Amino acid sequence: FHFEAGPSLYSGLSQDRSPNPLKHIYQMIEEEPEWITYDEWGAFLPEAPEGYQLSIGAENFEKILLQYGGQSAVDDWNMLASSLRPMAGGIKGIPHAAIRGDLGILLTVALKFPLSFLNVLKYAAEFSKPFDLDKLGLKNEFLKNYLDMLAFLLQGLPADQTLTVVMAYMVEDFFRENAVMDFPKGGSGELIGALARGVTKRKGCDIELSTAVEEIIVENG
Repeated sequence: FHFEAGPSLYSGLSQDRSPNPLKHIYQMIEEEPEWITYDEWGAFLPEAPEGYQLSIGAENFEKILLQYGGQSAVDDWNMLASSLRPMAGGIKGIPHAAIRGDLGILLTVALKFPLSFLNVLKYAAEFSKPFDLDKLGLKNEFLKNYLDMLAFLLQGLPADQTLTVVMAYMVEDFFRENAVMDFPKGGSGELIGALARGVTKRKGCDIELSTAVEEIIVENG
């Protein structure tokens, strides 16, 4: 038995083609956990003390909103989705490994992914803003609380301390065809275990834990 780190949502890790940057690293090192996928999840909420369980996807999410938040929750959700989904086209269309901090980005991103690159430029100013639900015009308390919960599951912060780019990525996942959530067999520690195997399987490479770093040497890079 392994204790879990806490409630977490993992997605974009089990499929071969994915915008998830961690998946890209696993593919590069040719090591990754064995993935368990599931297409439904549930929660116990103040408005739903008996709990609910529905399959993943935008259509079923609207059923939850309508049942526990009313029509205004559905209306607010559709308004939010219509403003965030266009942003996701750029961030999901560019591999993170292609992004760099110099003019070389014109070669690695602009030439290879021109439409996504233009999309990112268009919404760049919005990406770094906090996901302020009030400024976005959301009124329904159930939906606001639900998004707060999702933001916490994503990165341990409430929505207004989460970047808009993160929430845009999450909202688009609701509309992904055949959407599933992923979980590493053996627990969240396997996320790190696979990375460690990717290092130690190479000749001359090792991992030392609880060891002070005195110097970092970079050669030919």
